[in-house]
Amino acid sequence: MTIQSVMRRSLVVAVAGPAVVLALVEASMLVAAIFTDHPLWRSEALNLAEAAALRDAAEIVRLIDLGHDPNARSTVRAGFLDGDAHEVTPLAAATYSDRPELVDLLMSKGTNLDAASWARLRCFAQEQGRDAAASALDAWRPASATLNCSGSETVW
Repeated sequence: MTIQSVMRRSLVVAVAGPAVVLALVEASMLVAAIFTDHPLWRSEALNLAEAAALRDAAEIVRLIDLGHDPNARSTVRAGFLDGDAHEVTPLAAATYSDRPELVDLLMSKGTNLDAASWARLRCFAQEQGRDAAASALDAWRPASATLNCSGSETVW
C-alpha cells in the first residue's frame, strides 16, 4: 500500500465518516420513534381549553368530535395563556386569547352559557381588554343576562 492510497482512504473516512455516523444516529431515532415517543419531537396531547388558548380551531373541532365536553374546566399549562397554569373552560381560554371566531366555534359546538356565566365571562373580557371576544360574547348573550361588573368573580 502506498502513502497516496493511505492518504486517500484517510480523506474518504474524514469526509464521509461524520455523514455516516449522523445517518446511523438518525436511523436509530426513527426506529425508536416507531416503538416510543420520538426522541427529538416530543408531543403532549392538548385538552380542549389548551387548544382554545393556543388558538387551534382544528384541534377544538377534533376534540369535540371525539366526545370532549366543551363545558368542562381543564388545566391550561403555564405559558399558554400567561405565566401561570389556570383551571378554565375552553370558552374562558378563547376569551382571554381574544379570539371571537373561537368563541363562536365553541358556542356553535355545544357550549352552554347561562346568564351568570355569561356575565362573569363578559366582565372578565372587559377587565382584560379583550374587546373582540367581548363583542362575540355579546352576540351569545342569554336573554335574562345583565351586565354588572362591580364585584364580579374572576374566571380563573
